[in-house]
Amino acid sequence: MNFEEIFGKNARWTVYPEDKKGLPLVRKSFFIKDCKKATLTICGLGYFEAYINGKRVSNDYFNPVFSDYFYRDFSHYNYPLPGEKSKHRIYVCRYDVTELLTEGENVLAVILAGGWLTQRKKTSEGKVNFAEEMYLCFTLLAEGEKVDEVVSDGKLKYSTSHIVDSNVYFGEKVNYKKYKEKYFLPGFDDSSWNNPKEREDFGSPLYIQDVPADTVCERIVPKPIARRFGKVIYDVGKNITGWVRLRGKGKVVVCQAESLKGKNLDFRAIGGGVQKQKEEYIGLSDGIEAHPTFRWNGFRYFSVKGRATDIVAEVVHIPFKKVSTFESSNDVLNWIHDAYELTQLNNMHGGIPSDCPHREKLGYTADGQLTTETAILCFDCRSFYRKWMADILDCQDEKTGHVHHTAPLMGGGGGPGGWGGAIVFAPYKYYTMYGEEEYISTFLPAMEKWIEHMINECMGEGEQKNLIVRERKNGWCLGDWCTREKTVIAEPFVNTCLFITALRQYKALCDVCGREFKYGNRQKACEENVISYYWTEGKKTCQKGVQGADFYMADLGLISAEEGKTAAQKYVERGYMDVGIIGIEYLYRYLFENGMEEEGTRLLMSEQYGSFGYMKNQGASTLWEYWDGRKSQNHPMFGSVVKYLYYGVAGIRYQPGFRSITIRPALYAGLSHLKCSLVRPNVTVNVAYEKIEEAETYEISYVGESKVFVELSGERYELESGKPLKLKK
Repeated sequence: MNFEEIFGKNARWTVYPEDKKGLPLVRKSFFIKDCKKATLTICGLGYFEAYINGKRVSNDYFNPVFSDYFYRDFSHYNYPLPGEKSKHRIYVCRYDVTELLTEGENVLAVILAGGWLTQRKKTSEGKVNFAEEMYLCFTLLAEGEKVDEVVSDGKLKYSTSHIVDSNVYFGEKVNYKKYKEKYFLPGFDDSSWNNPKEREDFGSPLYIQDVPADTVCERIVPKPIARRFGKVIYDVGKNITGWVRLRGKGKVVVCQAESLKGKNLDFRAIGGGVQKQKEEYIGLSDGIEAHPTFRWNGFRYFSVKGRATDIVAEVVHIPFKKVSTFESSNDVLNWIHDAYELTQLNNMHGGIPSDCPHREKLGYTADGQLTTETAILCFDCRSFYRKWMADILDCQDEKTGHVHHTAPLMGGGGGPGGWGGAIVFAPYKYYTMYGEEEYISTFLPAMEKWIEHMINECMGEGEQKNLIVRERKNGWCLGDWCTREKTVIAEPFVNTCLFITALRQYKALCDVCGREFKYGNRQKACEENVISYYWTEGKKTCQKGVQGADFYMADLGLISAEEGKTAAQKYVERGYMDVGIIGIEYLYRYLFENGMEEEGTRLLMSEQYGSFGYMKNQGASTLWEYWDGRKSQNHPMFGSVVKYLYYGVAGIRYQPGFRSITIRPALYAGLSHLKCSLVRPNVTVNVAYEKIEEAETYEISYVGESKVFVELSGERYELESGKPLKLKK
């Protein structure tokens, strides 16, 4: 939608320069009579918090959701960005504010923060900000006997707020001596305040935001565990995202970290000790509750220095409804499921699936695509992934077809297959969850452009012809990532297997959308060359037995079923995983889709170093970035395996959109009971298994429109909606 369709003819974007004295506080006084309904349409970039007559317009935080707002200069990025990128979008929020208005004078007050728009303090990716000023546009329509229109323009008034500084990575500083309630209420004389400049529309398409915003989802009373140098150290009990809310007097400083070093906070995992999550509150007095406004922290532990009371840890993320449950007799399987759900929620803020909630906070395309299907299985997050897939399209270079490593684009390293391939993998996984062929067909042109880029720019020559050997000159070319030991599996091998997988998934989408697939010969050539170059005994490049390489080949059907099964048996007997975030998806997909559910379940249960059980036994509450726990301990990327708790362990095999489901129940690997449920838009499935002595009992039911079958002991049953099937063998 264009500007006028969203804001009308009279509103204008207004401009607010950065000021070291504080974030902008903008006021608009207006009079209302006989209002029956009032709607506020508003966008403040980077973030905004709106009040009417001193009351917050909503319980939302971090609005609008993060997107590639408008054109910016890429020349100061740390990694080269070839070609031209010209797709952008801005989200706009709309609220019913009828109940907040009164007869007579009213005041709309808005605090603006730079958010991602102006972030320049963290420079590990170079200068990636969009602007060095903030922007506000709004229209308030009050409908009664007549329609009153209140709009943003150069007549607004602004000054500096009590929030002195805010940075999405480093923290906030708030001076409550500057806070005056009268600034937010009618009757205050703001004539001495500044008038903002107006500016032309950015030209980016505008969208009414339909992605839920972050909000406070849980409150936890923390446990004090130590006193160090005038600070009290607290333990929340689990790794969360959000902030510390407190009351205090004078100056209070709060720092957060997800781990301890001795009895001190350990900041290394969230920025090498340089980047700290810190809030500083000045001028606190009785009655004031303090917490950050425009940033979230990722932490389990925090310190408080100063006089503070009523200390509570507030869990903040997008409040997605859980739509699945899983519980079994094995503690490790249960931990994997619950730890993944917590980790994923901890990384769903501002409309993007982040890699971690503290050090980077970015929508890395590999991390996000790997867990797309699993996240949709666990949560009602359809609009969220629609938005993020639009970000992926926006971050595709329109000239070359290259897909960048973060969406929205904020720099960062990656590789052509696992990261760039998100333009195929994420929509394909969305399709498996929802179907929606007409919607998915809109992605096919961008997928084809990316495929052409891979063929024209990323392939080698000579013996390496039809292998993906690079991404671009001087660019990253990761293959797998975060393996147990140093990553030695060959990047071209991994990226070529990923490219073959992407071609197959693209073909499947072409087939269901009635489009032509024209890369059959290229796919065959890639398959033949990955075999000849990487699977020939005696060659230095041979990848047999290297960090799960056998499962890439077995999953693609490029080695015999016997070879794949032999490799899998040896791997499972060893009892740990040496694969990274890419290899783990190939590993479990092969095991659970090729009759090796027993082996796959046993491997998931492992407690050796290089397993989820090892994380659990080290006291983790969330999934780690590395198997040994170094760096971030709040990374969802390995959580792609949770899909197979439903698909493999519980045996719920679904066709795209859950139009047809076949349930193959079996109590694997010594399980004595299992119970799970899945709620989809068109069907709800419940599965329960129990083994008492030698007898196995199954109760399976569903409600909905899908066709549901059960296969057990060579028999096939068709279920009826609402009629449970009870079996014993």
